[in-house]
Amino acid sequence: MFIDVHAHLYSEKFEDVEKIVNNAKEYNVQRIVCCGSDLENSKLSLEIARKYDNIYACVGVHPDDVGNFDEKFEDEIRELAKDKNVVGIGEIGLDYYTSEVSKEKQKEAFIRQMKLAYELHLPIVIHCREATGDMIEIMKGNLQYCKYGVLMHCFNKNSTVAKIFLDMGFYLSIGGCSTFPHTEKLHEAIKEVPLERLMLETDCPYMTPVPFRGQTNEPKNVVIVAENIANIKGISVAEVADQTTKNAKEFFKID
Repeated sequence: MFIDVHAHLYSEKFEDVEKIVNNAKEYNVQRIVCCGSDLENSKLSLEIARKYDNIYACVGVHPDDVGNFDEKFEDEIRELAKDKNVVGIGEIGLDYYTSEVSKEKQKEAFIRQMKLAYELHLPIVIHCREATGDMIEIMKGNLQYCKYGVLMHCFNKNSTVAKIFLDMGFYLSIGGCSTFPHTEKLHEAIKEVPLERLMLETDCPYMTPVPFRGQTNEPKNVVIVAENIANIKGISVAEVADQTTKNAKEFFKID
């Protein structure tokens, strides 16, 4: 059994969510965590999770969309997060590559959502792009809000960064980028990180793994990620599936 811990099933690229879910089941991807990135698609994530008993939701505001983040936004995310189908706050974090929001506003919204996760006893799913230094500084300064778990989504850094996050008690989720060319440093990190601290994701419809680059990604492709990790670590796919599933179930407190 596999679990895709980061999908965006509300994407307009998915015309038939039920078909996508059934495709995943055919590949033994039995659980999917659907992550919001703004208020509206956080609501959509929750709607999907309410409809399918094998799908769970995370709610939160991505750094691209925190320009207007205020108490009203925070209160709305808080109310969504109280639903039994919500298993985390995310994806939240920092993005110095695509976001047009100031760094200071991103940091403010990020920390406020971290505090919200702590208040609600929920784990945090973090997006970090071109902001590793500031991310490490913020996390080290706010570890008290990380009590219920932190998952570094779409981890694509080296062993040094991996160790910093592991030393803070975080998990890393690995996606399709691990199959891309010229990712030797990421492969070395995957080799060194204990399997007990890894999870699998697709970030679908984005980050489609090789050999399907250019196509719309789906949760079923998390199996390709698992096969790649198994190859890097020199272990069986079954070992990767069993341990990452165990990790995800414990982290998100799902069956």
